[in-house]
Amino acid sequence: MKQITFMKYNNFMKKIKVSLLLSIILLTSCDSFSKKEVVTTLKSSYMISQGSGKGVRITTDDISVPFNTVILGSIYHYQNTYSNSKLKEMEKEFQDKINYYHALADRHYFYTIDGEKLNNLKVINESYGKNTPIKVDPELFQLLKETYSFNINSNGLFNMFLGELNDIYEKKFNCQELSTRDKVLQEATNLKFNTFSKEEKEKILDVVSNLPTEKKDFESLLSFDDKNYEVTFNSLIKNGKKVERLSMSLAASAKGFATEKMSEYFSSKYQDICMIINSGSSSIKGNAKRIDNKPWNIRYVNPIFKEKINPNTYNEYEVSLDYSGGFNLSTSADYEKYFYEYENGDMTKKGHIISPIKGYSENYFEQASVFLNDAFLADMYTTALLNTTSLTQAENLFNSLNTIYKQNDVGLILVEKRKNGLHYSRSLSNLDIKNEDNLPISKLENGEEYHGNYADIDFNQIKTIESKLYEEYTLSYHISPNLFNKVKVISPLKEKQIAELVNIGD
Repeated sequence: MKQITFMKYNNFMKKIKVSLLLSIILLTSCDSFSKKEVVTTLKSSYMISQGSGKGVRITTDDISVPFNTVILGSIYHYQNTYSNSKLKEMEKEFQDKINYYHALADRHYFYTIDGEKLNNLKVINESYGKNTPIKVDPELFQLLKETYSFNINSNGLFNMFLGELNDIYEKKFNCQELSTRDKVLQEATNLKFNTFSKEEKEKILDVVSNLPTEKKDFESLLSFDDKNYEVTFNSLIKNGKKVERLSMSLAASAKGFATEKMSEYFSSKYQDICMIINSGSSSIKGNAKRIDNKPWNIRYVNPIFKEKINPNTYNEYEVSLDYSGGFNLSTSADYEKYFYEYENGDMTKKGHIISPIKGYSENYFEQASVFLNDAFLADMYTTALLNTTSLTQAENLFNSLNTIYKQNDVGLILVEKRKNGLHYSRSLSNLDIKNEDNLPISKLENGEEYHGNYADIDFNQIKTIESKLYEEYTLSYHISPNLFNKVKVISPLKEKQIAELVNIGD
C-alpha cells in the first residue's frame, strides 16, 4: 500500500496526547434506533465518599476518584422496559460496584465497606516480608492471582511489582515546576517537557535494580491459600539480601477486571438489554449485539485532529471498523501522562507505561489495541505489548500469550510512527533553527537573540521563541490478519488521509 505522510506545518503537535493516538470512541447513539429503542447512560461516581456508613468509604480526608477516570455504561433497551426509578437503581448499582473494585485495587488509601475495614491492595503491600497471610474478598483474590500468573507468563514485559517506581512517576507527572529550558522547549514544540533530577534518576536505577526480574523471583513472591482466600506477600531476595521496599500496582489490570465483572453482573441480572461499558477508552466492552441487529461502528480518533492544531483541515476519524455482536476492545497508550526530557542534546519521551527492565517507557509503539473478549486479560496484553521494542518481538509475545491462554480469535492493532519505511522517533534536529546545543533560539525582551542553554535566564526575560518543530512521518497501523479486512480508512472531511494499514505478516 502506498504510504501517506503528514504534511509539514508550523506549530505541530500542540498539547499532544501522543499515546491517545487511537483513542477509541464508539459512535452509536439513540439516533441510530427507532423511537421505541432508547439508550440510558450510567456514569461512575465523581469521588468516593469519606467517613463511615454504608457502601464503600475512604477512611481519610483525601479525594479518591474511581480509577482516576470517568467510566460510562450505555444501556440499549426498548422504551418503557424500565421505569425511571429502576434506571436510577441501575446507576446506583453501577456506581457502587465501580467504587468497590477501585477500593480493592487501590494501593494508596484504606477503605471500609458497610463500616467494616476492607483488606485491599494497600493492606497487602504493607504486609510485605512479614510472612503474614492477609484474608481478602474473593474478587481481590482472583484479581491478584490471575495478574500474578500473567506476570510470570509475559517474559518479564508485564510486572505488577512497580509500585515504588510508579510513586516516582506520579509525583513527576503532577509537578508543575519547570525550568526555563523546559518551558522554552514546550513553546517551540508544543509538547510537554520536564526533567528528572539527578536524585530522581538515581532512585529509578535503585528501584529497578531491586525489582524481581527472573521467573524464580516471581514464583516465590506471592503465596495463595485457595481455601481461605488468603494472600501472603513474601520477601524478595536479590544478590543474597532482602529487598527492603517492594510494592504491587494493579493499574495495568484492575480496570479491565472491573469492566469484565461489571459486564458479567449486568448481563446476568438484566438479560433483555445490550450494554457498552467504556472505561476511560482503555477498555470498551459490549455484552451483546445491538438490539437493531446492526454492527457496532468503532472509529479511531485521528490524533492530529485531537491535538486541535487545525481541526478544519484534518479529519476527526481516519480508521474505523464494524463489529457485529458482543466484543471487547482494550487499548494501552500514554494518554495525558507523559513528558519529553532534554537529554544529550536531544529529546526522549517518558511515559507512564514503564518498562520493568529499563525503568523508563520504551516508546516504540504509540498504541496497542487488542480485540479479546475478556477485558481483564486484554488489559494486561496491551500493557505488555507496549513494552516491546520491535514488531517482531510484539508478534512473538502476542502469539505466545495466545497459546498460553488458549485464545484463537484475537485481533491486534499496533500503531507506529514511520518515515521512508523505517521506524521514526521525534528529534530536536527537526527544529527549523537551533543553536549548537540543539536547543531553540529565542529573542529576549531587550531585542537580543539568545543562543545559550537557558540556565542563566528566567523565562520572563524571553519575548519570543524563534524555533519551531517540523515533522514528516506516517502512522502505520499494523493489523493482525483476522482483523485486517474489517478495518478501513475513512475520510469524513474529504481531506488528506494520514493512515497506512499494514497486514501483520506481509
